[in-house]
Amino acid sequence: MTVADQGGLDMLGQTGEYLCLSGQTLNLTPVLATSWSANSAADVWTFKIRQGVKFHNGAALTADDVVYTFKLLTNAKNASNSLSALPNSVLTPAGVVKVDDFTVAFHLAAPNGNFPYLVSSDNYNAIIIPNNYDPASWQSSFIGTGPFKLGSYTPKVGATFTRNESYWGTQGTAVVHPVHVSTTPRPRRSWP
Repeated sequence: MTVADQGGLDMLGQTGEYLCLSGQTLNLTPVLATSWSANSAADVWTFKIRQGVKFHNGAALTADDVVYTFKLLTNAKNASNSLSALPNSVLTPAGVVKVDDFTVAFHLAAPNGNFPYLVSSDNYNAIIIPNNYDPASWQSSFIGTGPFKLGSYTPKVGATFTRNESYWGTQGTAVVHPVHVSTTPRPRRSWP
């Protein structure tokens, strides 16, 4: 999927989630990863994956989904936009390793103390998708683990999202249901 504007990023944020979230002060908060740590050389980063999370299609999130996502993102043949943040000089597909059902190790090409930011919301491409999911299907399904599920989508017009009643996290009770996102440009108003 190609995201061309802030509206597209906003739609991604309704349905998809990252391993961690980068805040306004660049602090990282756990999302689909509950913790992460580096070895003493900072060339292997290990992420613990949150248990009890389900994708919108009902499948449980596991390390297999995280491995699949990052192997796709780092495969130069896929020409992913994420290669600007995760070039093979940082991480190769072979460097993404499942340790157990809820642990993933990233074996980097060189030490990198900032690596968690590269798999966070700072890299909008790093939304975790289900194992063996075809990323070309994203625009028709928006399958993710986020607080909203796709209701309907019309390219270059807009989308409707409904509350994900199985969401693993906290949902505010004041959230509007459903949410409509319009991507149709509105005419500009002239001001006196």
